Amino acid sequence: MNWRNDSRIKKLLEKSTLETLLKVYFQRVHGKEEVQQMENVLKNALEKYSKKELIYEKLYDENNEIEAEPLMNECLDALCDEPLNRAKDHTPQTLLMLVQLFIRIGDYRLACEIIWCSAAISIQDFIRLRGLKVLLHSHDSKRLFVQSLSHEEIRKNFTALE
Repeated sequence: MNWRNDSRIKKLLEKSTLETLLKVYFQRVHGKEEVQQMENVLKNALEKYSKKELIYEKLYDENNEIEAEPLMNECLDALCDEPLNRAKDHTPQTLLMLVQLFIRIGDYRLACEIIWCSAAISIQDFIRLRGLKVLLHSHDSKRLFVQSLSHEEIRKNFTALE
């Protein structure tokens, strides 16, 4: 049997190529050590996930591949919900003080990342302090949440952001 005619192998090669391209791209943007750390966290999350064998089965079977997506999302949700208190808990104010330091030394990329972290912590604090049932796991979801708060009809209920 020729491997070029096997659709499963073609799909596997395509996925592998895309994953490699994404990894190289992220290494250029974020640095090799940061990408390696992200990879280790994801590997660890998958190792701890109770349904990983089911994910493997679904991914291997091209007919059930779509069914693996909710399982992968569940695994990632568990990772995102897990508290990561490995270091000092920063406040938005302490992060902004760090930003001033990185601007002085000329590391503007890191300063921008820390500004975003400060904003993200502020958003999470806003949600937690008001007891809102909102899950925000991505940068876009945080941005859209804040944009929706800026609309006039919602702003009346949340004037604390102004």
